[in-house]
Amino acid sequence: MAVTLLAAATPAGAAGPPEKTCPPGFNLGALSLEQRLQLPKVQAALEDGIVTLEQIKAGAAAIDKNGNGLLCVQDIPQANNAAPAAGFEYFYNLSDDNAAARR
Repeated sequence: MAVTLLAAATPAGAAGPPEKTCPPGFNLGALSLEQRLQLPKVQAALEDGIVTLEQIKAGAAAIDKNGNGLLCVQDIPQANNAAPAAGFEYFYNLSDDNAAARR
């Protein structure tokens, strides 16, 4: 009952913008493009010609729903043991850093 009364007494929008957070398990946190480009798997993918910088930027823009340039990064250890033909050894799992902005 107290929660209902408190929620009713709070004006709409008074809570401010949602806090920037990463989903559970995104162990490398929210990183900028410049920071992500320094990650070993990204560097290896660029050096080996798996992806281009333009492809990385386009992929990041598609994921970054709130437009702040930060993406949550998750290293997936089991991907390191994947068959090389799968290409998983080059990639990280990415998510927007703001759960409220995801669609």
